[in-house]
This record gives sequence, C-alpha cells and structure tokens, in this order.
Amino acid sequence: MRVTKFLMTAALATSLFLAPHAANSKAPAKRAPARAAKAVAPAPKPIYAKPALWKLEDEDTKIYLFGTIHVLPKNMVWHHGLVKAATDDSQELVLETVDDQMVSPEANAFMKEVFSAKVNPTPLLARVSPENQNALKNVMAKVGMRPTGLDAMPTWLVSFMIEYSIAAKRGETGIYGADNVLERHFKASKRPVSAVEDGLTIMKSMHAIPEDDQRKSLDVFLKDFEKNEKEGPVLTSHWGKGNLDRLADDLTEESFGKLAYDILIQKRNTAWTGWLKNRMTKPGRVFFAVGGGHFVGKDSVLLKLEAEGIKVTRVQ
Repeated sequence: MRVTKFLMTAALATSLFLAPHAANSKAPAKRAPARAAKAVAPAPKPIYAKPALWKLEDEDTKIYLFGTIHVLPKNMVWHHGLVKAATDDSQELVLETVDDQMVSPEANAFMKEVFSAKVNPTPLLARVSPENQNALKNVMAKVGMRPTGLDAMPTWLVSFMIEYSIAAKRGETGIYGADNVLERHFKASKRPVSAVEDGLTIMKSMHAIPEDDQRKSLDVFLKDFEKNEKEGPVLTSHWGKGNLDRLADDLTEESFGKLAYDILIQKRNTAWTGWLKNRMTKPGRVFFAVGGGHFVGKDSVLLKLEAEGIKVTRVQ
C-alpha cells in the first residue's frame, strides 16, 4: 500500500472540501425494503502481530526504529511485547507527520486553493488514458462514487485517496494505524510527540509535479489496481510478521513515477538519515516511527545509515 501518513491525512482533510460535490455525484441509492433487525455480528478475533523493530545505540543515546503501517484493522494487536517495552523505554516519539500540521491555517489555505474546479478544470475521467477510463469507473464504483466525485482533486492525490477509501471499506483505517495509536499513547503519558518533517512542504512538492507526469502515475495505478487491491490485506499480514521486504514491491519509481519517487522516498530517506545521525550526537531515548516502506528497498533508511557507518541492530 502506498498510502503515506501526510497524504492519508490530506485525503481525510480534503473530504471536508469535496464532500458537497462528492455527495451530489454518488449514484442514486435505491430504497431497500424493510427487513427484520439482524443480530449484531461478534467482534473479530484479535490478530497478534510482531512488526519489525530496530535500534541505534551508543553509550548515552538509543533510538528505536519502527516501521509503521498507516491504516490497520481494529483487531490487529501489535503494541505489546518488545514494541511495548521499547515505547515504555522511550522519552519521546518522532513521527513522519503530526496531525496538527495538517489542520493549521496554512494547510487549510493551501487545500482550499488547490482542491477546486478552477485549479483542476479537466474532469478526472479525461485525465486518464482512454484504455484506463473503464478501470477508473470501476474503481470509483467500489469507492461508492462516480468519477465526477473527485473532479476537484489534484491528479497526484487521486490514487492515494482511492487506496485509503478501499482500505477503509475492508476495515483498515487511520484511526487504528500504528502512527495514530502511538501518538495517542505518548500524549496520554505526557511525553513529547514531534514530526521529523513538514508534511505541507511535501504536499506542495507533489503539487508542483508537472500534470503530464501526475497523469502517467495515475495510469500506472489504475493499470495495476486489481492486483494491488488483492495484495492489500496480504501486505498488512506481512507487516504484522515483520516481513517488510514485501512492501518494497509497491514503492518503486515505476509505481510512483520518477519525480514522485524522488520526493516521497529518496529525498525523505536521505533527510531522515541525516536527522537520525545528528540525533545520535545527543543523549536520550527516542522512538522513531515512520512508514515501514522507508526501511526496505535500494534507497532505504537502513542502508543509508549503514553507509554512514552507523550500526543498526534488529530487535524484532
């Protein structure tokens, strides 16, 4: 799954601006005949997981590296055992993005500016190649909307919005995503929570990608959608087993497009490596939690840390 924390938050936030338009573009619902009330289905059984965890450590500094997944089912239990011990040991939490960034006046102004028909005058259906137009219609039907429902959305965000919506339909949401669970946990114990980057800056970089490149990336997403949709629950299962290598298949230049890959993966991993290297010069214990996909692949944070001569130890 390619959903990243700040884009997931952006997708949720933009629904505030798109809701009136989207509501008018939903297929008209047929009134179903009245039925007898059904018994409430039993809660799904807990799925106990052991996701990947590493650490960097010297005589006075310890940084836990945790690969998150941003949307999860309610019944996945992962904050226990070694992960729980690591969060208990940590004095502060550092995430990709904190939600406060995405509800700031500056962020609201940016979203109001770019999520409009004036900025995006071409209907979404006309932004994809003819051979993928039926695929877009089918995908939007699964989300519960007609293609016109996202006409006001920038092309670069459409695939992330669809991914989040499809995941939500199968019960995987940001509410139970690892980042949000951790943020609530640290705030409840009055420990500091901060972001390693400014999510709005990343959004602005994505918005600056030429429209032609954005459309090519959307075409690739639509072409591979059915395969990736089936793999969504599989990837969640692999995350729960600590097998992040499977995530790397979905985080490539081909799937994102070269410019988006550079913004979302390459530059961020390089910046985060620099942040971690600098943080190791200061005493303290930090729980550093970012998307699991950033710890795998040829440009991973782990490889970049090792290239800097920093030892990375696998904890779980």
